[in-house]
Amino acid sequence: MKKMTRAGLKAKPLEPAARAPLSRRGRPSIALLAVLLVGAALRLQRLGHGLPDFLEEAIPFRRALEMWGWQTGAPDWNPHFFHYPSLSIYVHHVLQRLHYALGMLLGQFSSPADYALSYNIDPTTHVLVARALGVLCDLATVVGAARIAAILAPRISTWAAALVAVAPTLIATSTQIFSDTPATALAVWSLERTLTWRRDGGRVRFVAAAALAGLAAGTKYPAALLAIPLAAAIVLKHGARPVRHLAVAATIFAAAFLLATPYALLDFGVFREHVLYELRHASTGHFGQSHGMALPVQMRLLSANLTVLGVPLLGLSLLATVRHRRARPERVIIWSCLLPLLAATLAARIAADRYSVPIIALGAPLALAAGHEVLGRFPGARVTTRLFGPLMVLWAGWASFAHSGHRPVDTQVIARMWCEEHLGGDGVMLVEAYGPVLLDDSQRSEILHSRVFAEASAALQQRFLARPHLRAVSMPLSVSGRVITSLPGPDGHPVEATVFTDATDLNNLFYDPRLLNGVDVVVTSSSVRDRFAAEPERFRPALGFYARLDRAANLVARFRTGGSDTTGPTITVYRLGQARSDRSPLEPLPLSWWTERIPETYQRAATALLGATPLPRPNPATACPDSVSPWVLGLRSFYRGRISPFSDDLATQLLFAGRYEAARRLSAATLAMDPMDVMAFRAYAVASFGLESWPEATRQLEGFASALDSLGYDSAPLKQDLGRLKARYP
Repeated sequence: MKKMTRAGLKAKPLEPAARAPLSRRGRPSIALLAVLLVGAALRLQRLGHGLPDFLEEAIPFRRALEMWGWQTGAPDWNPHFFHYPSLSIYVHHVLQRLHYALGMLLGQFSSPADYALSYNIDPTTHVLVARALGVLCDLATVVGAARIAAILAPRISTWAAALVAVAPTLIATSTQIFSDTPATALAVWSLERTLTWRRDGGRVRFVAAAALAGLAAGTKYPAALLAIPLAAAIVLKHGARPVRHLAVAATIFAAAFLLATPYALLDFGVFREHVLYELRHASTGHFGQSHGMALPVQMRLLSANLTVLGVPLLGLSLLATVRHRRARPERVIIWSCLLPLLAATLAARIAADRYSVPIIALGAPLALAAGHEVLGRFPGARVTTRLFGPLMVLWAGWASFAHSGHRPVDTQVIARMWCEEHLGGDGVMLVEAYGPVLLDDSQRSEILHSRVFAEASAALQQRFLARPHLRAVSMPLSVSGRVITSLPGPDGHPVEATVFTDATDLNNLFYDPRLLNGVDVVVTSSSVRDRFAAEPERFRPALGFYARLDRAANLVARFRTGGSDTTGPTITVYRLGQARSDRSPLEPLPLSWWTERIPETYQRAATALLGATPLPRPNPATACPDSVSPWVLGLRSFYRGRISPFSDDLATQLLFAGRYEAARRLSAATLAMDPMDVMAFRAYAVASFGLESWPEATRQLEGFASALDSLGYDSAPLKQDLGRLKARYP
């Protein structure tokens, strides 16, 4: 017998099945190219869905737009946002720059201001460019799945790619602007490089595997779980001495993550705050959800993408991997990634189909490989195994092919068009979240007075001015986290105090019927209303608000999902301006309207720190109370951040509509919290003049201007207002 030397061991080739490439020459096969064409076609036909209405959250895209620095003219490379890592934001920003450069060459844009204003007029081309990134990343995932499948069993490579290409959840997610699709592409290729390195070795493959894992984590935080399969591969390959390779991999992983999200270090305080928020968000749920994606829901989703056979086949694959783990190291590595991803998805109290995208992409090769192994044990295995892949693909892709080219209209779009046609004029609207997306007067005024509008071309300015706009005010909606404020402690250091343990409870504040004084139209959405109805005791004030609308307002329009032609929430439009016999008059809005639902737990904690004796107000220029409770003043920053944006916007729209009394009460509530709020005082004074309380308003303006002068503030704008009002109301 020939003696086997060390050199002979090194030279011994691997099994052909473990080395089979996608084609003999290492290039994509014709079959894989066909799969990519089909996958691209299924995605591209959905690329323009919903446009020109842009209803997506699209956080990476919108954050990338903000980085242009429209007000300063200089880009700000710090996204100031770390709820998501930064790589997808930076990539979208680069795409926007390329889109702008191409538009300059084609004569579409003459300046960055043109680019920004054209987005506010019609975002279609901007969004198509951004969605194209998702399609390209998803096609990269298809190729990555094929390469992973080739390592498991070469015959299933093309069918694994096809199964991923026709998966409905991947198609839908890739044609929306999320970070999940690029993160999945990076994760799949990191795993592919990890498997290839464990099999063939090579420094470049090792570095690529660790770097791609770090970039995936720099796109979406849960992708950091890729460190587990990378560590598993290192241990399997260098079981006796893995420490050095583990350290190098960790260093490369961290460097890639920081390259993708550099301000995680440079702006560490904000990074830490946002990451902790997201951890609480995942553990407490979205919009008060009591549960996330439960196991049966996850199984149904996997069945819809991998067929009902795919789920039990994944179970068989896991059992076989555990039983034969030493003989199947590549499956151990894949499952060491797939199981933590599945566990993280099930543990989070947030349900979203897109969270399952990487699970589907990695599950397809495993399910097909398990199916081929099971069928291979029966007579006629050659025929059945060859038919198994095509049947799985046709089964899974039936829904994708059946709905190809079908574009249902969203009820939010239908409601937006109806509102623009029927609700023009001077009426004031309150619009609930997930209702029609309208260009309101506040947004329009902000753009008209912006640097972007001033520097844009005259043609684009005219197009923007021609856009329909309404006097609409968006109702705030808090969906996760907790609400805290900072109070001075006994030793002078700030003490954190919790106002609401669940920020969702804050929503009850804004469903106060007294806020309807001066309002003409209210638009509600079932996305919010149904959530409140699910917990009637918790959201009793909000449900009482709806009950009053149903009882006392006129229902003028309702837009529901109907068959396959429309999708979205049920949107209901109420008109308050027409008298009804069962309407009771609204009570006037008191200055303390927003304090009535502040939890007693906060009131007691704040009173213990600040005392119970009412504090004098520094400026008695308005008809506000002379003193305020200390626990209320302790909420000044809370009021500015959570209440004032809505209150000020509503007061402004009421003022422009001539609803002076309602506007003055809202402004007075702001002044009770911050007597030096110039904008609130200007609104208060203008409302007083509108109510023909001219001597009182003049005295208030003069007193407030003097108070500002004594404190070193600029009172010139108020004095100009005073001069104009005196000229108008001599």
